[in-house]
Amino acid sequence: MSDDGPDFSDGNWSRNGETYYGSRPEPERSPETLPPPPPISQFVFQPEDRKETLSGALSVWLQVLLYACSLFAFLAGIGGLRAAAASEDFFANSFASVDEWVNAEDFYQAFLALLYITSIAVFVLLIIFSFRAHKSCETIWKGPRKWARGWTVGAWFIPVANAIITPMVWVETDRIASARRHEGLVAEDWRKIGVRKMVVVWWSLYAVGQTLLFAYGSANSEDVVLDDYAPLMRVGAVGSFVLASSCVLAALCVRRLGRALSPTSIG
Repeated sequence: MSDDGPDFSDGNWSRNGETYYGSRPEPERSPETLPPPPPISQFVFQPEDRKETLSGALSVWLQVLLYACSLFAFLAGIGGLRAAAASEDFFANSFASVDEWVNAEDFYQAFLALLYITSIAVFVLLIIFSFRAHKSCETIWKGPRKWARGWTVGAWFIPVANAIITPMVWVETDRIASARRHEGLVAEDWRKIGVRKMVVVWWSLYAVGQTLLFAYGSANSEDVVLDDYAPLMRVGAVGSFVLASSCVLAALCVRRLGRALSPTSIG
């Protein structure tokens, strides 16, 4: 037996002429005898391959709330016109009842309150919708954009500027979603697409309606002169009608953008 390796004769073992007692050691394995590593799975998740789409339920709920806001604003406008007419009739006709004036005023204020409450839910869902739409556009357009994703949220909370930046962010997202696609990706010429008129009219009517309602709310106080009551109520009524129209257009724009970025459209 050579002295280079262990000798396991007689239940003992020896190495290089020295005898050892006890359990035998495991023979050393050469690198060639080691088991091969486990195979690498061919199904490797790649984050960049995940396609972000816009939830259909989110789009539907936002449309429902926008139509509800439109209905409440329209009914508030009718109440405002009724209150203005009832106040003028009360001062012109001595036989007119003040109850009709009060009821018309209460009708207007009730639906105006419903409009403001529903608008809170619309505000929250519209921010979420804008954020998700921007993220979905990143699936079909990998290049740079003027407005980053954070503007879909932050722009709403910048006074005065939110009336300009928020529509511009929406317009950019709408142009990407509307552009022609090749193999699931938007072409380079999406910036040449014109601004959709419906989007411009929506935001314009919204700004005008909010301005009129703000003017009505600022001027209508306990110190208001009775001669100014009817004109103020008509201003509030017109603002409500304008806001109702903007909500309808907003619902149509949400519907169109939701379809363009739906799972069926993106694939």
